[in-house]
Amino acid sequence: MAAQTRDTGSRMSPFDALLYRGDREPATRSMLVAACVLDRTPDRETFKLAIDRASRLVLRLRQRVVTPALSLALPVWNVDPDFDLDYHVRYATVEAPGTLANLLDQVQHEVVRPLDQYRPLWEMLLLEGLEDGRAAVLIKLSHAVSDGIGILKLFTALFDQQRRPPHGPLPAAPMPQDSTPEDALEQLLRRVPVSVARRVLGSSGSALSFARQILSEPAPPLRRAREYFASMQRVLAPDTEPSPALRDRSLARRCFAFDIPLARMKQASRQYDVSTNDVYLAGIVAALRRYHLELGVPPVRLPLAIPVNLRDEDDAAAGNRFGVIVLAAPLDVADPSQRLTMLKTQVRSGRGEPAIGAPADLAALFARLPEWLRTRVAARTPKPDVQASNIAGSPVPIYLAGGRVESLYAFGPLPGVAVMFAMQSLAGTCYVGVNTDAAAVTETELFAKCVHDGFAETLPRSGRAGPLAAPIVAASIGRRSRR
Repeated sequence: MAAQTRDTGSRMSPFDALLYRGDREPATRSMLVAACVLDRTPDRETFKLAIDRASRLVLRLRQRVVTPALSLALPVWNVDPDFDLDYHVRYATVEAPGTLANLLDQVQHEVVRPLDQYRPLWEMLLLEGLEDGRAAVLIKLSHAVSDGIGILKLFTALFDQQRRPPHGPLPAAPMPQDSTPEDALEQLLRRVPVSVARRVLGSSGSALSFARQILSEPAPPLRRAREYFASMQRVLAPDTEPSPALRDRSLARRCFAFDIPLARMKQASRQYDVSTNDVYLAGIVAALRRYHLELGVPPVRLPLAIPVNLRDEDDAAAGNRFGVIVLAAPLDVADPSQRLTMLKTQVRSGRGEPAIGAPADLAALFARLPEWLRTRVAARTPKPDVQASNIAGSPVPIYLAGGRVESLYAFGPLPGVAVMFAMQSLAGTCYVGVNTDAAAVTETELFAKCVHDGFAETLPRSGRAGPLAAPIVAASIGRRSRR
């Protein structure tokens, strides 16, 4: 009787594997932190029960990463046989007086603290002691788990649309998969002959046709290859240079947050005939222009990267499926209307490029490089100055463990960039979390003011809309270590 091979779970995509392996180095770590402010402090047992239920419904929350005993092989996800909910769910009290600024102090700590790579790649922290009896939940996970839109899908099992929904009994926990790196490698090697045979036998006709085309008429495929690499150049490397004002890098982080009424974003999009995402990007560019002028640095065009969702409706929630466009942010343009038009044109052009999915294509190569070589390549790869993501959330209020989510700020990673903007809409308000490198943005309070004024300049005032609220800025932590 043949020995059974252990099921090692699902194999990581190269894109997810590249993000996972990047978490080993502080400079390339891709940690996501979301701060959910609740209108009341939930009971700890109720809170823990809500997370336990979600972890039974969302398999990825119970899965750890197992790396095969061959560095060139991709890691796999399997259900952690040692899963311990008490490790992933934690409790603390925010520092007095319990303001949102005190909450952001805790966020600054979490965005730099690594996750345990031998456990499922997430944690949740219930922070009690906010003003007016409120609390906050910090949701922290690795970008290797999923992208922003995928994470929203993953956590539909965590959030409710009622304060006390009629939950039934707890679902059964997923079956553990107790495997080792050697098991993962063995199963991978068993699959290799089968996959090779399928490719040879199942697609020999098309491969032969392709070979004949190359030999008889090489021009079309070579032209397509040239067009793709030209497209990749346009998508990932626009004709612009990094800003000298944002040049330095460190491991220190400063965070701030601000709110924008969604109605004002939509009003601006109608007035200028652009999307709300164009308005969002124009506000960021206006802020960067103001910051450069305040520092006495000429406002030139700098590289600003935005993710583009490539996820289909039937795609699984877990895993990353996004492309990237690097814009030449027009800081040198003073007129808000002209900036909006230029950004609209760049974004529309980038979305139509053949190489819009280049990051995933390149990951197929870079994820399999030896660690020392991958680190060296990553260090020499040009990085944009700024990244900006925008995720449309629930149009109605949501609840967590009986508490209504009053605000929801997401803070994205800084894998070599100076500033990360992340906007998350919820029930008529856009919540923006800003994560900055303390060595690149040395004047955080000034930069936060420039962000406020830049969005105020971009958004028209309606009859009922009041002024934008001032950003909430966290206090500094740690020492700045310039490199």
